[in-house]
Amino acid sequence: MKLVHPDWNHSFDFDRLDSYCLIIENPLMLRNYLSELYLQTMGEDGSFVLSDKGKELKVQDKLTVLPDLLFFSSSDKKVVSKIQAQLRDFIVSDDWYMKTVTMISELEKYAEDIKSSFSHSISHKEVDSGALLKFLAFEVESDFDGACEKIIEYFNLLNDICGINCFVIVNPSCFFSDDELAMIIKNCSLMKHRLIAIEAKESETSKLYDARIIIDSDGVEIF
Repeated sequence: MKLVHPDWNHSFDFDRLDSYCLIIENPLMLRNYLSELYLQTMGEDGSFVLSDKGKELKVQDKLTVLPDLLFFSSSDKKVVSKIQAQLRDFIVSDDWYMKTVTMISELEKYAEDIKSSFSHSISHKEVDSGALLKFLAFEVESDFDGACEKIIEYFNLLNDICGINCFVIVNPSCFFSDDELAMIIKNCSLMKHRLIAIEAKESETSKLYDARIIIDSDGVEIF
């Protein structure tokens, strides 16, 4: 897998290395590139190109940007939507079909009994499997000991549920110790995740990654 941008001479070649630290010293460039990549993960157009063995991939299908490393939710929209889609198939599968049909039938009967007994003329929405799931509002249960473990669990969750295996984190050295970052990097390597840390300035922490790339304040790339 490889991530490239037409403005850059460098690329993130994940067939060679698992983790990169990209330092963008110019605040305007940092903001613009991050915004562009983030919007592409939301399905909008942009210039970043993600590919695997020469085949272009949709950025939103394989990559996510995590700009907030402390207060993000494990049950974000992407995860919940994917789980809901999987549950819709699950509850009408062979083992669950009759249970689902029975439950919907009971709810329909319950609604009709209320309708016929109420003192005013009323109606109700049709009950189906989608409405049933929406009412039950299933969410992912998270079990972690701290912020570092929360990120590791989230990466594993996105990979398992959504098939995302490329993760971009922003200014991690501001929030995590070298030991914590080393743990995150090690887990990504073990789980075959691809990791890009984007920092605003260089520090000793950049040595923890497999490779470091600098775009200085004038836009010059230093490998």
